[in-house]
Amino acid sequence: MGFLGQAAAIGPEFRWEFCHVYDELVQPMRLGAALVEATGDDRWRDPAVELIRGGKSNLTFWVRSAAGELVLRRPPSGNLLPSAHDMVREARIQTALARSDVPVPRIVLVDDGDLIGASCYVMERVTGHVVRDQMPPTFAETAEERAASSRSPSSTHAAARSIPSADRGLEGGDGIDR
Repeated sequence: MGFLGQAAAIGPEFRWEFCHVYDELVQPMRLGAALVEATGDDRWRDPAVELIRGGKSNLTFWVRSAAGELVLRRPPSGNLLPSAHDMVREARIQTALARSDVPVPRIVLVDDGDLIGASCYVMERVTGHVVRDQMPPTFAETAEERAASSRSPSSTHAAARSIPSADRGLEGGDGIDR
């Protein structure tokens, strides 16, 4: 989640570096066909896909076409622990949270690994701020904006904790209750 209770995504206020994506990581043609099926919009057939650098674990990609912009998340390549990097679980939690007051992007597509060779999900792109090492220029310039940005993450966390685990799509618990 980004500051001010918005789902984190790339914002126009901050410059991000993108790097070329190898076809084996995302399978753009297969992804495009699946997006056409999921959205009913043929303009997704040949998407441009770019890796968003700066993440710490799972890979996040910007997916663009004449239809718009989406975000794809998938685990890193290589040997992984069986329960690590569970994209289907992440999408299930986000879908459950979407039925609450917790702001999350809408999930467009979820796949358990058949589509691109690894579990993944695609969600709407929501503009906002991603704060990594320093605040973006012009972010929270006034005392009132800084106060709001410090309260928002706590309010969002409290809203998420108020939802029972089963309602978050996790009958066995998700660690938030601990």
